Amino acid sequence: MYEDKRLESIQKLKILDTVPEEVYDEIVNSVKEKFDVPIALLTIVDLDRQWFKSCIGVEVNETPRSASFCSRAIQEDRPMIIPDATKDPRFMNNELVTGEFGLRFYAGVPIKTPENYMLGTVCILDKKPREFSKNEEAELINFAKLIELELVERQKKLDGEKFIQKEPDKTSEKMKKLDEQYEFFRILSHELKTPLMIISGASDFLNEEYDNLDKNEHKKILDNIRNEVLSLKFLINKNLALQKTGIYDIEKRVEETDLRIFMNTVKEKFEKVVNEHGRLLKINDKTNNSCIMDKEMMYHVFSNILSNAIQHSPKKNSIITINASTDDTYVLFSISNTKTNPTKKVGREIFDMENHNVGRLDSNGLGLFIVKKIIDDHYGSVWVEDGENKTEFHFKIPLDYKYLS
Repeated sequence: MYEDKRLESIQKLKILDTVPEEVYDEIVNSVKEKFDVPIALLTIVDLDRQWFKSCIGVEVNETPRSASFCSRAIQEDRPMIIPDATKDPRFMNNELVTGEFGLRFYAGVPIKTPENYMLGTVCILDKKPREFSKNEEAELINFAKLIELELVERQKKLDGEKFIQKEPDKTSEKMKKLDEQYEFFRILSHELKTPLMIISGASDFLNEEYDNLDKNEHKKILDNIRNEVLSLKFLINKNLALQKTGIYDIEKRVEETDLRIFMNTVKEKFEKVVNEHGRLLKINDKTNNSCIMDKEMMYHVFSNILSNAIQHSPKKNSIITINASTDDTYVLFSISNTKTNPTKKVGREIFDMENHNVGRLDSNGLGLFIVKKIIDDHYGSVWVEDGENKTEFHFKIPLDYKYLS
């Protein structure tokens, strides 16, 4: 029954035996370059064959399903990593391993529909054994998510509207989240190109003109490259944070947290960072109970708002203040800072992703978008109060969201 539905999902996409498309080829090429492998594929596992929607490093566009590693990979909703196929009982006698092709290493992540039908994989192959770290697994999963979002868009265009399901309310919510993630990745992929182009151009120029430039000119070019690397790091970190919230399940992540201990950790985590930027951190903690929360995600909230406070406060000994208190239902936090530019006003739109140039270091829009998403996932609320000389962010979450009336 599941296999019938899975094959039906593939047919609905009308993707089999179609011509190459730039959007998929760009992702697969990025996968190949990222992991420095000779072969990268986007596969669709059909009834009796494995067809390649995008393939780099091989000349064929399909192989029999009977010899397919991906056919095994789609049986479970997790990455399948084979460091050395000659030592894996499942594959040591596979014709791709024993034959002329000589496959040794395989890493694949299933590509699935919103209804959780596994269509195929994004995978990388090598003819020599290699290890694959957990961080690399996470990065390959992110590439799989990009492809899934593109396939959702493909299906929406084919249907002329959003998916029609037996449970429209649940589907509507799922599609809303997918739309949000797709918009994020659309902006992210565009913004990634700018620092990459600058780095590429600057490094090419430095390589060609190195002997004709003096030390000061060398340093200026290298400083520009370093700044663009920091921009890329900024984008990647925000991407990882959003990925954590994008697949967020609060039921699985929360735990009872002593607020006093939590606030002490906040101080330990961020006081040095604030001081290194020439500001002082003051914490007024009036909590004395516990809260059901995901601590790691809440640390992201403090990190992003404090980053915003540092960017928009005077450098010389200005004070950033964190207040924490509780009432019968909520824990309430506020983070305030004096303003560098008293005439610049901020409002609710600061939490909207589309109102910011997310790729630049002087913009914290993506970080604040993530803040709102995390607080929403905790059934809380976040808002900003902007005065003439001070900006104050407030956010609150229930002490125990399960008992909200």
